[in-house]
Amino acid sequence: MPQIVENYPYGVTREWRHNRKLVIIQTQGNNLNEAIDVWADLALQTLKEIPEEGAFFLIDDLSHPNTNLTPYGAKRSREVLASAPWHREKLYVATILSNSFVNRLAKILISPFLSFRTRAVHVMFTSREDADKWIAECMEMEGVPQDETIEP
Repeated sequence: MPQIVENYPYGVTREWRHNRKLVIIQTQGNNLNEAIDVWADLALQTLKEIPEEGAFFLIDDLSHPNTNLTPYGAKRSREVLASAPWHREKLYVATILSNSFVNRLAKILISPFLSFRTRAVHVMFTSREDADKWIAECMEMEGVPQDETIEP
């Protein structure tokens, strides 16, 4: 099945692949509150659209080099994280941050807690290639056919 790419303001995109079992949300590094709202609202909408049954995979690509953590962005990120169905089995989430010292440190400190007391699996990455590889491995483990690549 061909991929479906949806374009939103401020360069935010949502891409559906593998018969809507994989969704990729990607930003273009705009730190305006309005751009953050587009990303957060889209992420919240996507989480509501996750099917109740079967495996589902989400790549949240926030790795654009211009992306910075702002207080407003942190607030909206907490809102998105709080709304995720972490109780759900077979939900795999890869969050990609830019490869900065601060983000590498955050990955080390935060990653162990992302899937703590949840059934879902949430892993942070600082490389899109590593995230794509991990998602592909999870899809293979869940028996989702690899009929297309997961490259940007």
